[in-house]
Amino acid sequence: MLRLCLDSAGDTALLVLAERAKLLGYSEIAPARGADRVAAFLDGLDGLLAVYGGKLSDLEAVFVVEGPGRYTGIRLGLSLAHGLVLGTNTPLYGMRRDQAYRALMTTPHGLILCDSGKAVAYGGVWQDGVVSAICFLEDEAAVSLLDSLRAPNTKNSISVLGLLPEKAMLRHYLHLGRLGVPIMTPDTEECAEALLCAACLFDERPVQDVVAEQSVQAQYRRAAL
Repeated sequence: MLRLCLDSAGDTALLVLAERAKLLGYSEIAPARGADRVAAFLDGLDGLLAVYGGKLSDLEAVFVVEGPGRYTGIRLGLSLAHGLVLGTNTPLYGMRRDQAYRALMTTPHGLILCDSGKAVAYGGVWQDGVVSAICFLEDEAAVSLLDSLRAPNTKNSISVLGLLPEKAMLRHYLHLGRLGVPIMTPDTEECAEALLCAACLFDERPVQDVVAEQSVQAQYRRAAL
């Protein structure tokens, strides 16, 4: 049985197809507007299914990133995901973007920067394996936040995970570089593997915990957007 993961909250979008915990393939969707992006999503999904000999009826679950990120992209992703599950009678699970890519964090503490489509970024504070706080960051605020993380944790390394377009990342390089903090910019395959890893976590938790977290995420999304 197949699983589909969908992240359209950033500048580019990502479709991931897996057989349970095994990554089969992924498709990166370039920035586009309106109907063009919808068509690109559907073409990407058709292409993945065709390559791996699957069909929509083989889907056992759909996982969608529900924010934080670009408002239009999130709406599109959620609409597509809901359409898929209604048409295939498949369970739908929502994941927060900063949590979905937590497998890419290689240090105990740090900052995850998520695209907002504006001059500022969503920042997730990473502490001991958990994203413990979310804020809307100006460049200098990111520097101050990292300083506060480093002060009580001088023995632990700190890093920044950037899920941002290239121009936005360059701006943050200038501001964060003076702290000597490494900034990680994962490639598409690394993002696909992390997204699947986050989806597999749903197998390890009671259903009521997942439902409770989805409710919290829905409240967060309304507040953030």
